[in-house]
Amino acid sequence: MHSEFALIRSLAHLPRYIIIHTGTNDLRSEQERVGGLVCRVAERATEAFPNSKIILSTLLPRKDFHPATIQRVNADITRGCALLPNVHLAHHSTISPHDLYDHVHLNKHAGSTDDVQLASPDERVIKSLLSPTDSFLEWSGLEVKGSKCAV
Repeated sequence: MHSEFALIRSLAHLPRYIIIHTGTNDLRSEQERVGGLVCRVAERATEAFPNSKIILSTLLPRKDFHPATIQRVNADITRGCALLPNVHLAHHSTISPHDLYDHVHLNKHAGSTDDVQLASPDERVIKSLLSPTDSFLEWSGLEVKGSKCAV
């Protein structure tokens, strides 16, 4: 089990919801593998937390890649996660590269989501799943690098 999952499992109580926002620095060289690698993160999360709902954010559009490339990877993620019963995908369809800090990253500190809010209908859907007493864990800035995942 990866250290990030071990850390989460050490919490006093397990979260009902885990939100995973993914990004990749290897999209150019790993286009064919990225969707599968992101799905593997979701699989590991479901193995570690079978009673939690996993909300997995698909890749955001980027100015440095053709939209069809992002759509292809997101289609791979959708197909790969379809049979995972506790995984729900957040497809930020209303976000464009122009909504991002540098047309690629959420903010100027790549990998950090401090003071960032994803303004989309998907956020409202996610929030509607949560009650005020729900516990959830947000993983932001999770990067897929080859076959490894780093927080």
